[in-house]
Amino acid sequence: MTSSYQAYIESDSEGNSMAHVLSLHGCFSQGTDRHNAITALPKVIRCYKAWLQCHGRLAGLAQDAVEVAVVDVGPFAPGDAAALFRPEEEPIIADEMEYRFLLITYNCTDLLELVADLPESTLDFEVDSDSFTIRGVLGT
Repeated sequence: MTSSYQAYIESDSEGNSMAHVLSLHGCFSQGTDRHNAITALPKVIRCYKAWLQCHGRLAGLAQDAVEVAVVDVGPFAPGDAAALFRPEEEPIIADEMEYRFLLITYNCTDLLELVADLPESTLDFEVDSDSFTIRGVLGT
């Protein structure tokens, strides 16, 4: 089975690019040019779907073939948070917000698991007084 996804590309003035799959929140690839960002996207999508499977979502779909179609290209200027594409301008409904919060929960769970064995000194390390500690960022 082949899964099809729409990709939204943003590129800076030097050609560095990011390819976003807006239907998979937070799923993107990067490349030194558009071609590299788009070429990397199918593998990134499969990894994203495998991550969802680890959290009880999309059972059995992570290894499907992936087809990508570029539907929009936007500029990316240094200092911008990110390009904003037309679908992102539409208001989202409560169920969509609920799903995004669920994805955030998955991320937090995974991050806490990654740092579980770090020594206290690493969790509390600060580069300077304006920096954040790992413990402070994760709220542990």
